[in-house]
Amino acid sequence: MRPDDFDAGAKRFLDELMRRDRASGTRKAVAALEMLFEQTRHKERDEVRKWPAYIYTLLQRLDPKLVEELNEQELERRFQERSRRQQQKSTTVPRQDEIAEAWKCVPTQLPDDGTTHVLDRWGKP
Repeated sequence: MRPDDFDAGAKRFLDELMRRDRASGTRKAVAALEMLFEQTRHKERDEVRKWPAYIYTLLQRLDPKLVEELNEQELERRFQERSRRQQQKSTTVPRQDEIAEAWKCVPTQLPDDGTTHVLDRWGKP
C-alpha cells in the first residue's frame, strides 16, 4: 500500500473514524488501518487493478453505516454549494436602476453607414 492509494473517500472515512475515536475513546481507526494492512500485506501491486477503489471497498465493509452517513453529509454539502452558486447567479442580474442608467448611454441616432452597434447588457458599446 502507498499513501496515494487512499482516495478522498478513504481519507474522509478514516478522518471521521479518528474524530469519533477521540470523542469516545475507542480505537476503530487503528483497527481499520490494521485490517487494511492485513488484507493487503500479501497482495502484489499488479493483482489489484485500482488500489484506491480496493482500499475504499475494504473500508466500506468495515462500517457500512458510517459510509452511509458520510455519503449523506457529502450530498448535503453539494446541495448547499449548488444553492449558494444559484444565489450568486441571481445577484448578477442587473437591477432596475442599472438598466435605467444603461438606457441613458444608448445612442439616440444610429449611424447611416450600415454598421451595427453591439451593446452589452447595460447598453454600453
